[in-house]
Amino acid sequence: MALKQLTLRRDDTCAHCSTPVSEGSTAWWDGPSRSVFCHACEPSQRHRPPPRSRAERADRAAGERRLARRLNMEVPEDAAVLHNRQVPGARGKADHVVVAPTGIWLIDAKHFIGRVRRRNVGGWISSGERLFVGNHNRTKLVDAMAWQVVAVRAQLDSVGLGEVPVRPALCLTNAQWGRFARPFEIDGVLVAWPGALVTAISTDHGLRTLDAATVEVSAHHLGSSLPVA
Repeated sequence: MALKQLTLRRDDTCAHCSTPVSEGSTAWWDGPSRSVFCHACEPSQRHRPPPRSRAERADRAAGERRLARRLNMEVPEDAAVLHNRQVPGARGKADHVVVAPTGIWLIDAKHFIGRVRRRNVGGWISSGERLFVGNHNRTKLVDAMAWQVVAVRAQLDSVGLGEVPVRPALCLTNAQWGRFARPFEIDGVLVAWPGALVTAISTDHGLRTLDAATVEVSAHHLGSSLPVA
């Protein structure tokens, strides 16, 4: 069956580049694999992924649940953890939001397999850092988080909390890292594995930017303004 163009009735994610595609947007639909493709990805056969097996879907869901449990159990007691939240005005949803003394963390969890690498594809004059997992360029996941940051900051601005730092993070729950690997940032987005993410949220090199009252007010406001997806 050929791909057809349609208007999405719910938020989804491009099956080729993993960019969130919001409800009401036009996109390409592949019926046999039940996959959505954004306009940036040419709708051709080479972009069609094989349908995920039941085991693959179960592994992905299990990885997300493990991260949720780890956040619930290991972040500081004075932090608040929200899961699976819709961000008004943004593309897609936030898998996890942690309001901690180190700031407000927007976390996108991905269950990719392959070695994590940061590549600089720039020339002599300009730099261009890219995120690769295995042989796949996953930099669009980093770019997509900018929408969430802007939308959450707008929510905070509306109640006088515009100075609260918002920290986006991409957590690769099942990827492989080198023996001496460290988490890194690309365009202000932290790329990390679950343990390193929890450490960053909990300590962030000893930086505590929010007092207990601000954490409580911010958590209450985001808990009510970001509905469960």
